[in-house]
Amino acid sequence: MNQVKTFVVGSTIALSMASFSSFAGTNDDPAFPDVTIADTCTIDAMGVTFAFGTFPVGSADITDMVAGSVAINCVAATAYTWGVDGGSNWDGASRNMSNVPDLIAYTVELTDGTPVGDLGINAVDASYTDTTTIAAQTGVGTGAIQSINLQADAAISTAPGGYYIDMVTFTVAWP
Repeated sequence: MNQVKTFVVGSTIALSMASFSSFAGTNDDPAFPDVTIADTCTIDAMGVTFAFGTFPVGSADITDMVAGSVAINCVAATAYTWGVDGGSNWDGASRNMSNVPDLIAYTVELTDGTPVGDLGINAVDASYTDTTTIAAQTGVGTGAIQSINLQADAAISTAPGGYYIDMVTFTVAWP
């Protein structure tokens, strides 16, 4: 009897192992690695200060005042257009700082004297409305921050005393 029990137990184990081996095999489940590389740009004007300072009435116009730099970062090889709008007091010809009702005209320029506006940005981004008649600037992204130094001029020689202010917006657009 002992031999039969041993056999039966042995047979059960053998059958169990055989049934496990009948389920052996592989199961495949595909994966789809993908990536989207989006042309993208950022612009940071925190480094730009148009703090012209305090001057006595009748002072000479301010020319070539260092205004800081704007930082643009676009994915490498991404063409972009950037500019600065006409500000809150654009009169159709120039930016102005206001002390109602008086205005002081001023410019935003590259350090070589080239004026910076936003004309042409809507050719890249149709949802944008140009606000100046001054051309925007162009560039090509490097994948790293590109700092562009700016300067400004202000026509203060005939301005009456007071506090003058404006607000401008820097914009970068890419296709």
